Amino acid sequence: MNPAQSDILRTEYIILASNDGEEFYLDRKIINLSDVLYNALRQAPLDKKYRKITLDIKGSVLENVIQYLHYKSRYMYTDFEHNPPPAFQIEPKLALDVLKAAISLKI
Repeated sequence: MNPAQSDILRTEYIILASNDGEEFYLDRKIINLSDVLYNALRQAPLDKKYRKITLDIKGSVLENVIQYLHYKSRYMYTDFEHNPPPAFQIEPKLALDVLKAAISLKI
């Protein structure tokens, strides 16, 4: 493993930037829930002390995608039959854009 790969693995927080300039700091474990984001992390430039991934997604949509990643992380090992998680809430006007973003990020 070269030093650059080692540095990527040690980075605790990652910046996800939207196409309209909003930035979100995420734990690397959340990034790993998306193969697309995980692979983008390998090529992400270092911004100060964080890796930064810039996406062609509007900030309001990216915020909902991130909320879903946290939801998925929290409930992924839940016994849905005996203890179903609460429904994931999303604004209807953003639903289609969030769906498109989730598909493109393979979430």
